[in-house]
Amino acid sequence: MAVILAVVMLVFGSVISYLIGNGIAKGIEHVKENLKQMEHGNFAFQFPTILLGKKDEVGEIARSSVNLQKKVT
Repeated sequence: MAVILAVVMLVFGSVISYLIGNGIAKGIEHVKENLKQMEHGNFAFQFPTILLGKKDEVGEIARSSVNLQKKVT
């Protein structure tokens, strides 16, 4: 019984870890793509509101990028 519980908890933990990691990776990817646009001189875009509302480091990077975008244009 303990082995089955351990396996279930391992699977559950793995799924949760994947979902959290995937959410972080998608945010970083989106910020990266927008920074590439800025690198090429294109400042006519907006960061998604959901990304700007994040309370983690990805949200901080997105908000700082918006501030940079406003100062450059």
